[in-house]
Amino acid sequence: MEIRSRYGSLPDAQDAGKTFLEEGSDQFTPNNGAALRVYTSPFTPALGAWGFQYHPERGHDFDIETVDIALTHGLPKGIMDHAYGQGRIGCLELFVAVARARPRIHCFGRIHEGWGAKLMI
Repeated sequence: MEIRSRYGSLPDAQDAGKTFLEEGSDQFTPNNGAALRVYTSPFTPALGAWGFQYHPERGHDFDIETVDIALTHGLPKGIMDHAYGQGRIGCLELFVAVARARPRIHCFGRIHEGWGAKLMI
C-alpha cells in the first residue's frame, strides 16, 4: 500500500524530513541534542464507520512506556470526552495507560463538544 500525502508518496515525505509514525514509541533527537520519547496511536473506540477503530467492548492495548509525549487520536475516559446525547465516550484503557505512564504531555483528538486544554497534576 502506498501512502500519499501533500508531500506525494511516503518516500517523498521522508525525503522532505517528515516522519510517518505508526502506533508505538519512537525516540527523536531535536537539534539541541536532547532525547525525546513519543508514543503515538491513531486508534479510537468505534463511533461510526471511520478508520482505526476498535470495538469498545473489546478495548485496545495502549502499550505506553516511559515517554515524554503521548499523541493519540482517541480520548481518555472522563477527560474532555462528553458528547451531547452520548455521555462520556472516552476510552478507559487509554486513561489507565496514560495514568500509568505519566507522560509530561498528552495531546489527543477531540470531539466538538470537548475542545480545549486541561492541566492535570
